[in-house]
Amino acid sequence: MRISIIGMPTSWCLRLLCIAALRLAAILAFAQDIAPAKDAPAMPKYPKALMLLAAKSNGLSGDDIKPWHLKVSYQLLDDRGSVKEKGTYEEFWGSPTRYKKTYTDASSTETYYGTENSVLRSGSLDSDLEPITLIQNEIVSPIPINGQIVDHFVLGQQKLDKGGAKLICDGTMSYTGPGQTSHFAAPTYCFDPNLPAVRLSVRWGDISQFVHNNIVSFQGRYLPGDLIGLQRGKTVLTAHLDTIETLNPIRDADFTPTPDALPWPPLETISSAAAQQLEIQQVTPIYPPIARAAHVQGTVVLRAIIGKNGRVLSLGVISGPAMLQQATLDAVKKWTYKPYLLNNKPTDVNATINVVFSLWKNPHAVP
Repeated sequence: MRISIIGMPTSWCLRLLCIAALRLAAILAFAQDIAPAKDAPAMPKYPKALMLLAAKSNGLSGDDIKPWHLKVSYQLLDDRGSVKEKGTYEEFWGSPTRYKKTYTDASSTETYYGTENSVLRSGSLDSDLEPITLIQNEIVSPIPINGQIVDHFVLGQQKLDKGGAKLICDGTMSYTGPGQTSHFAAPTYCFDPNLPAVRLSVRWGDISQFVHNNIVSFQGRYLPGDLIGLQRGKTVLTAHLDTIETLNPIRDADFTPTPDALPWPPLETISSAAAQQLEIQQVTPIYPPIARAAHVQGTVVLRAIIGKNGRVLSLGVISGPAMLQQATLDAVKKWTYKPYLLNNKPTDVNATINVVFSLWKNPHAVP
């Protein structure tokens, strides 16, 4: 779906993504005890107004949010639906520059500390962090937009009624804002018809759809009590909100970094050529058919953090054709490297990765 929709007209994108929503309607479980607050505004009629209200009403961001603590338990499932991994994500939040995020699986723990001057990291998670950060985003910041951004969206709206589940799907957006040379499809969101609580989000990525169930009201915001993540119609992730509470009082001990915590991102940086020499295994990006048909080619430049265990811990796009960026990210996050040694000790490093897409040969990395 990621490949075929990019660059299509908005009306066609809307149709395809709403079909995806229809397939999920049967597993939506509405919480009956959540109702709009007495002073809550009426549901907006127009898509942009609804999107802005929903951005303010979901998640745990905003100037009026009081310090909070949450804990989430999750399970990752294999193709047969069996549990292949379990873990937890826990966060103490005092302010944008004061927080502690801890990710734990069966055998390891990784913690990030936000301070006034920097971010510190301790430990190293054996598992892939990406699915866990997706859970975090769906709970803490499910609709990361503001008024300036939404002005660049082309929005559509449809009502969904399937198996007794009624939703308003507001989204199926394309963004044509600064820095974009072509249209690309942005996420779609579906809401409860009586209040702006996210019930379904559809986006690009390995886990492309999230169902929000058992909606919880906290500090005037809506949070999913349960999450279901789907990939090509199969459940690959489930998560449950175990704890959500306001921090009162705030304890310094909850935010104090451990002695082994080091700066994040790493202080050490290596060149693209040096990173290429450390490569053990590459996964070749899939050339998006829509990009090939449009004769789009070029170099996608990524900013990466390679862990001391040789895994790619973080990726971001520096530059490159918009149609080729997601395919590059999907492939490079699976690359593995020899650990970079500093004073004979493995260490995390920053690196630049260049991936060239040519119409005459397969995408490949270059120094």
